[in-house]
Amino acid sequence: MKVSRSDSRSFSPRSGWFALPNRYSALFPWALFLIGCFIGHLHGNFIARSENSQIINECLRHDNPLCVTSHVHTDGGVDRIGDGWHSIDVFYGHTDLLKKTLPSNRTWFSQASQDELVASLFKGKRDGYFIDLAANDATDLSNTYALEQEYGWTGLCVEPNPMYWHNLSYRDCQIVGAVVGQARLEQVHFRFEAGDHGGIAGDGFDNGKRWQRYSELKYTVTLLEILERYNAPTQIDYLSLDVEGAESFIMMNFPLDKYQIKVITAERLRGPIREFLKGHGYVFVKKLTRWGESLWIHNSAKDELDLQLIQQFNFPI
Repeated sequence: MKVSRSDSRSFSPRSGWFALPNRYSALFPWALFLIGCFIGHLHGNFIARSENSQIINECLRHDNPLCVTSHVHTDGGVDRIGDGWHSIDVFYGHTDLLKKTLPSNRTWFSQASQDELVASLFKGKRDGYFIDLAANDATDLSNTYALEQEYGWTGLCVEPNPMYWHNLSYRDCQIVGAVVGQARLEQVHFRFEAGDHGGIAGDGFDNGKRWQRYSELKYTVTLLEILERYNAPTQIDYLSLDVEGAESFIMMNFPLDKYQIKVITAERLRGPIREFLKGHGYVFVKKLTRWGESLWIHNSAKDELDLQLIQQFNFPI
């Protein structure tokens, strides 16, 4: 599939290109578009992209078969507005393909029984809402796959690493490919590796500064912006937080007064982030693993949860 791009901006010597007389500048986007059509016609089907809506509408008005525009200059049917987001639609076929790769007798998938614990705490609640940050693999060591498949939960699977996106597309959760941080458009070094080898690289993170040479510069977005973009409910049942040492980096500025999370499992919540959670009504319940996974609940959720069931689990693992 070929891609040709046209742009409605005029060029000038300042940008290193040539300047056009004003009477011709309006024709310039059309010229680029027609050149793209000609090249695409020679080489087969293509997608002609233009930020100029007049060109796109004219193309569609003449029912030109070469004009294929959906999901290229729009995000979910909404014109792109340069806000930093771009949706990608993945054709995955059928969810059965993912299920067929799993043992038929397997119910739980977490590394330390987090999924079973959360299901038990909520007394088998159906149709709950979760945030999985970072989601990682679709099933392997997933804290939310069982909740989704067995109990009908939905939520956000936030995963910046493209190597996981295709398998995640078999899930029912909304996949969000973003590096989450404490501010919008902050540049960070991100290491795109499998498992716990990936994540933000730098001082204070699991991937220390020495790993920056093996990382790529990426922009961050806040968790708040993600929740607002995807219309997350203000009452969130479960947050699975495992971001390789970036927990405080992500959560310290999160508005817990606007969004209330009933249950949190997270790795290595130390120092200021613990006090931050306590100050917003969260209670540390139990250490789940030797490497620092812990369980937190909000005071307001105590009556909804079956805390006695925690005794059935052999923690720490």
